Amino acid sequence: MTTPTLRLVNWNVEWATLRSRRGKILRQTIEALAPDILCITEGYTNFPPDSGHLITSQADYGYPIKAGRRKVLLWSKRPWRRATVAEEAKMPSGRYVEGVTETPLGDVRVVGVCIPWRHAHVSTGRRNRAVWEDHLRYLAGLKTRIPRFADLPLILTGDFNQRIPPARIPERVSKELLALIEANSLTVVTSGLLPGANHPTVDHIVLSSDLSAARVWALPATTPDGRHLSDHEGVAADISTNFFRRGT
Repeated sequence: MTTPTLRLVNWNVEWATLRSRRGKILRQTIEALAPDILCITEGYTNFPPDSGHLITSQADYGYPIKAGRRKVLLWSKRPWRRATVAEEAKMPSGRYVEGVTETPLGDVRVVGVCIPWRHAHVSTGRRNRAVWEDHLRYLAGLKTRIPRFADLPLILTGDFNQRIPPARIPERVSKELLALIEANSLTVVTSGLLPGANHPTVDHIVLSSDLSAARVWALPATTPDGRHLSDHEGVAADISTNFFRRGT
């Protein structure tokens, strides 16, 4: 008997448009992987495959709003239920979306995040933050939300703006993320140097204890001939379940 898996792809596409050569290559690369679930960060609403179902974060993430831009987009082959962009009061806006979707493993809750980079609203945007301030405020909000999700298998994915294990980052910042992961018995399946990567990624796939990754790999940020695709390497995983839960 073949063990069922779901394929998830997660990539910060650096605002690629489908009018550009770069965007067309990115889209073709993603579609060729035939994901069941796709998380795009820093993308346009028309970027995910035309078929399937899309939920997104709010348009306002504190910078000038441009038509179609979203910090987080979650796409699934099957419809989303219980979708929300509800954000804690202390969590920076426009960088979070969650939903429940049917997959080959049954119902799974997916949380898509784009955790602010260290200089968010420091020298650009509102210019009223200290370095790492919005990043830490976001983690504080996420810390209150994740413990609510014990009813279904959970996938937490997106742009974390941290490498795991941490590298060249203040210890107080890395400890906040690692504490959230440990407190909720989560596993970062994209930690370290992945097959196909030139360096550890900041785009991550994190699983609850009832899920595991049968295979994890990186998606290169450049084409074989050196063409720039994104300032992030993407990540992909074939995910299986450690035991089955009844869907809700």
